Amino acid sequence: TARGTDVNVRVAGAVFRDFLRNYGAGVEEHENPRQELERPYYLVKIETIIRQTGPCSLDIDTMHLFYHNQDSQQLYYQILNYPMELIPLMDLVVQREAR
Repeated sequence: TARGTDVNVRVAGAVFRDFLRNYGAGVEEHENPRQELERPYYLVKIETIIRQTGPCSLDIDTMHLFYHNQDSQQLYYQILNYPMELIPLMDLVVQREAR
């Protein structure tokens, strides 16, 4: 548990990892309209970022997180309440997914 919060770091990391690996936005949201639907939206974005040189960032639409499933909805509220504890955790999960 993150100090002073009700956030279980292990659970929050697993929920965010599941979101990255499984969130599938519709074709209209992909930058490339011919993108395969079965490819997770954020993993495609991470792959694109990896190919870039120089500083880059991954923008997460928190409404995607909110509507993904019940566990990610709880994570959404935890991010609102404890951003200083969760944003670094999310950065770490993204870095690990990029490997």
